[in-house]
Amino acid sequence: MNINNSIHNRECRLLILYSYSILAPNAIPSGFVDGKVASEKILAALDIGDNYRIGHTKVFFKAGVLGQLEEMREEKLSKILSNFQARIRGYMMRGKYSKLQDQRFETSPLYIQCGQDFNLEL
Repeated sequence: MNINNSIHNRECRLLILYSYSILAPNAIPSGFVDGKVASEKILAALDIGDNYRIGHTKVFFKAGVLGQLEEMREEKLSKILSNFQARIRGYMMRGKYSKLQDQRFETSPLYIQCGQDFNLEL
């Protein structure tokens, strides 16, 4: 196999480590620093087959593989951001609901009657 003819795209190993580690979060143990071994573990966990070669400073991909990795990364990021937005929206709605419940309690006839009995300003 002639590597020069079959592999077209290339990325720096650290870029692979930082950009695509989100696709395989359990592939690298915490505190792991060796870029070459970390890149190998990430790419092995992604199961993209024999479509890449790892050099001294860069990772070389066959045509189309880097685009496929980018699509997988974008999909994962959109899921994470959607989940984050849903959690924030739920938190804000629970706060609004709690505030509405408090307002409803304050305007209940019993509360108004008690306020009048004790000369409270409403």
